[in-house]
Amino acid sequence: MISILSNAPINVSPEQLQQDLVAAIKIICKNNIKNQLDKTLPRGNCSNAQVDQMITAVIAAFGVDSPMVPTLLAALSAYGIDSDTITLAAINAGIDATIASQATAAGPIQAQPNPPISLPVLPTPPGSGGTGGDAGISEVGN
Repeated sequence: MISILSNAPINVSPEQLQQDLVAAIKIICKNNIKNQLDKTLPRGNCSNAQVDQMITAVIAAFGVDSPMVPTLLAALSAYGIDSDTITLAAINAGIDATIASQATAAGPIQAQPNPPISLPVLPTPPGSGGTGGDAGISEVGN
């Protein structure tokens, strides 16, 4: 992981970087004894110690305030590791709780839904009040 993050070209897409990190995480997590015994276990089956070690290694290499830290946290989430596990490990490693929760809040990358429909904004008719400065009821010659 350190090599992937260190050697990533400046113009690498975030999606490609995340795919590369997820592949590395997959290799690390396969070292989990449970995974060696049962190859059919679902993705995301890393031990808490492995998650702690990955986060600690990235912090040691890049520093706690590096943009590589949220990149790793998002990749752990994309791999399928529970966001609470990631956030707790990150906080224990000294990462700001807001950064940790933001990096894992979206969960695995999925297709984005269609954007919401925006309705047209109609002008406020004169005399409708409430807009401060228009021809409100107090200014109409009654």
